[in-house]
Formats: sequence, C-alpha cells, structure tokens
Amino acid sequence: MYNSNSKQFVFKKSNNEIIALTHGGKNGICYSSLTKKNNWTMPISLEKQAQESFSACMDAKDIIHIIYQNSHGNIFYIHLDENSIVTLPMLGSKYPSLYNKYFNIITVKNNIHCFYVLLHNNKYLLTHQVISNKEVKNPQALGYINKNNLPYAVQASRAGDVYIFYQVPSAHNLQQQASAYQIGYKRYSFSDQHWDEFTPISSSVINPNAGLKIDYPNVIIDNTDFIHLTYQKLVADRYELIYRQKPIEETAWSTETVIHTSLNPFDNSSIICINEKTIIFWVRNDIIYYSYSADKGNSWSKPNKYSFPVGKQLSCISYFTNDFYEVNRVVMNEIPGSFVNGLKLAFYDDLFSTVTSSINKDGLRNIISENLKALNNTLNDLIEANNNIKTDIKRLKLFNTNILREIDKIFIKISYLENQIKQKRAEQSRIIETNFAKHKTIKNDILKDDFEDYDFKSDFKDYSTDAKKQEITDVNETYNENDTYDRANTYDEANRHDEDDTYDRTDIHNGANTNDVTNTYDDANAYDKVNIHDETNTNTNEES
Repeated sequence: MYNSNSKQFVFKKSNNEIIALTHGGKNGICYSSLTKKNNWTMPISLEKQAQESFSACMDAKDIIHIIYQNSHGNIFYIHLDENSIVTLPMLGSKYPSLYNKYFNIITVKNNIHCFYVLLHNNKYLLTHQVISNKEVKNPQALGYINKNNLPYAVQASRAGDVYIFYQVPSAHNLQQQASAYQIGYKRYSFSDQHWDEFTPISSSVINPNAGLKIDYPNVIIDNTDFIHLTYQKLVADRYELIYRQKPIEETAWSTETVIHTSLNPFDNSSIICINEKTIIFWVRNDIIYYSYSADKGNSWSKPNKYSFPVGKQLSCISYFTNDFYEVNRVVMNEIPGSFVNGLKLAFYDDLFSTVTSSINKDGLRNIISENLKALNNTLNDLIEANNNIKTDIKRLKLFNTNILREIDKIFIKISYLENQIKQKRAEQSRIIETNFAKHKTIKNDILKDDFEDYDFKSDFKDYSTDAKKQEITDVNETYNENDTYDRANTYDEANRHDEDDTYDRTDIHNGANTNDVTNTYDDANAYDKVNIHDETNTNTNEES
C-alpha cells in the first residue's frame, strides 16, 4: 500500500546496475539487486538495528549514503560503496527517544546534508547536520515547525544551494499543531556555508479562527533552476492542492494555481519533472491521480487517473539514477512504483520506454542536443584543466630554476666561508707562534738579569759557617751518650729481625734487594765490632 512515510529506495548506478534498499522488519535495512533476468536477489541485511524510518541517497560517484535511528533513538550514518560499509554516530540520546524523526538526506557536491525533526519541550525542532569527508559536524537547529505527515521538504540547486520549505508556528499559539501556520523557506548558501533568514511565501496575516490551514509542502528544483512548489490549503472544509513556481534568481513567486479540490487531504502527493513535463500526482486507496504541465507550470491539464495495474503492490519509491541518458532528465523526491516482476515506475516507463511512441523526433533531437551540450561542457572543462596544468608546469619549472640558482649561490657562499676560515686559522697559528717566541725571549732575559744580580757565593759562605755550626750545637745539646747506646742496641735488634725478613724476601725479589741486605748485614757487623772494641778499651782503662 502506498505510504509516503514508508519509502523504498532504488538506485540505478552509472554502470546500469539497479539495487534497492528496503526495511525488512527484524532484519532492519536490507540490500538487494536486480538481475539481468529481471528478478530481485534475496535481501541481505545491512543494519539490523535500524528502524523503519530511514532515508538514503546516492551521489555522482555511485556511493550510497544512509541515515537511520536504532531502537534507543540514537542517529547513525552509513557510507556504502563497492568495497566497504562505514557507520558513524551522528547524535546520541540520553533517554530512549524512538519516534518518527522524518529523516531526509541529500548530497550536494562533496557534502552530505542530513535533516531530521526532534521532539523538544513538546515542540518539533527542525535540525540540520552536515557530513564532509566522513566527518560528522555538529547539528544546527533551524527552527520549530508544524508536525504533519510531511512536515518539511528540501531540495538543492545546481549551484549547491539548499532550499528547505516548512511551516513556522504562529507566535500566539506555538503549542497547537492544527492552528494557522505560515509556510516559507530558508536557503543554505554553498559559498558562505550558512543559512539565510526565513522567507515567508504565504500571507502573514492569518486568523486562526478562520479555519484556514496550510501543510504538506513538496518541492523540486528542475535542471533549469526553476523551483516548483506544491502544498495543501484547507478552506471551508475543503482541501485545495496549490502549485507555485519561480526561477531561483528571482524573488517574486507566481500566484497560487489550484490543481485540484477535494474533501480528502492530499497527504500522499508529490511533484516530479521528467524531460519537459512537470507532473503533480496524489494517491488515494492505491489509485494514482495526476495533472501535468508542458510549459513549466504556466498551464495544467485536467486531473485524471493513471493506469498502473499493480493493485495493492503499489509502493512509494524514491528513485535515484546516474545513468547517462537519465541523470539530467529526471528530478523527483518520490514516485509510485512496484517491485513485482522487476521494477516498474509510474509515468517514468511511459516517457523512457523505447517501445512507445511518446519519444518522437523532436524528443530524440532534444536528447542528442542535451548530450552534445554535456559533452561540449566536459570538453571545455578538460581544456581548461589542461591549460591550468600547463600553467602549473611552467610555474614549477621556473620555481625549479630559481631553486637551482639559489643552491649555486649557497655553494659559492660556503666555499667563500671555508676559505675565510682557513685564512683565519693560519693567521691565528702565526699569531700564537709569534707570541710564544716573544714570551720565551722575555722569560730568558728576566732569568738572566736575576742570576747576574744574585750573590751565590755570599749566601753559600754564610750557610757553610753559621748554619753548620748551629746544626752541630743542636745535636750535642739534644743527644747524650746513653741515648746513643740505647739507640744502637735498638737498631741492632731491628737489624737482626730485618735480616731474617730480608733473606725470606730474597727468594721473591730481584738481585738488587740482595745487595741491600748484604750491605745492611755488613753495617751491623761493623757496628758490633766497634762496640766490642770500645768495651775492651773501657775495661782496660778501668783496670789501669
């Protein structure tokens, strides 16, 4: 059953491979691909923790980007390419906060823009968060909005500016969800990287008691930078589906065009652009109704049913393509489709089928013209890039030449400094030698003068007479005869002990020590003989 809050995402890559992302209940986000036999492969779970309300998109490099929440309400981002799956946390919740956050994710050049709605103080806060080079930036609050089945709509221009349309609560009644609201938009500048102020496009003077309500905004920006906007108005218990448009560079919007009036709301409605046609459709009970314009919304066909016999298998599909023949011809947020027997898309197959006759010669001519323009633009870009490369090469060659010149200058300076150092060292050596020679000459002259003035003979003579006499006198006064004998006996005993020790040491030491021992022994014997002779003389004298 068709439900715009339960989308299935289909991606057609540049190699014509078609894959689908769906929610498989307990298996979370599942991945499957379409075979050449027009059959879908068995779904493979990518993230089991992901809840049903998720959003996905594909960039120009066939990389798929996904935003989802787990059972606790934490928000995550998935980067899916041919080789890897990378998951990054975006926003955590302290307390369980599982509710529909109305995720929306788009790619703008090299940045990923994520949008979601947070419940804050019983009010709904529209939040924006950017991911660049797998780096998650801090979230930014854009303002409070009205909560509907589709509370906001977002699109990006070819220049990279992001436009988001939503409803601002009236100042007098912020809490009431079904009161009068003012619809408008904010623009995110790609060059300045900031949001402009809110710009209303509906009347600011709305009486909340008048029974007038505005909701369900839908927006697309076609390949010519025309903004196409639809929203619903409730007037006197009847719902009106309104269309407005304007070029991006202009400020004035077109007047309101009523596409259809009904007693039922246009909650499952949207707008798509295929080739030169702008189509507004709405779905009730799995029946598709539509109205189209072939002149950029200036005139519209009468509403009619669209024949799409799939019954209850009708799904809300968000379709992205990088196919060369489709990428510049299709702009949409969602489209009715079916996964039965392959992939079928409402409106889309009629306009792109090679079997039907809807593509005439003018259509082929337009396709060829668009492709030639694209090739011409690509060629011009390549020529410009080639010229830039040549300029860079010339600049690098000049830079290299300047570097070589600077290196030569540095070598010359180094050689000059080395020569200066050698000269300084040679001069320093000569100065040291000269100073040493002068110092030696001066020292010799000083010593010679001192020797000539000094009287060595006089000093020696004085020493020989006076000093020597004084020494003899001191010895006679200090020592007596008994002390001399005592010292002699002590000396003899010491010599006896020393003799034995000396003989023992003779076996160890060299021959020089032997002579010392012998001399010592001879001296002791001689001394003993003298003592004996003295004693003999003493005894002889005593007898006499």
